[in-house]
Amino acid sequence: MAILNRLLNRALELSGKGKKEDARKLLLVILEMDPYHVIAQMNYLDTFECKKERAQALAALMRK
Repeated sequence: MAILNRLLNRALELSGKGKKEDARKLLLVILEMDPYHVIAQMNYLDTFECKKERAQALAALMRK
């Protein structure tokens, strides 16, 4: 789990700097390792700019 925490911290750092695409990639890695990681899910959704993209991403997460 330590690696997940490091990846999550890096993703949050990137997101905070406006590098949403890079953060999204790291968050997807986390979600591949742990599909039920709620914090990663929420932050993944926050990397999308518009509500339609967020809704599509949420639907994809729910299908997993």
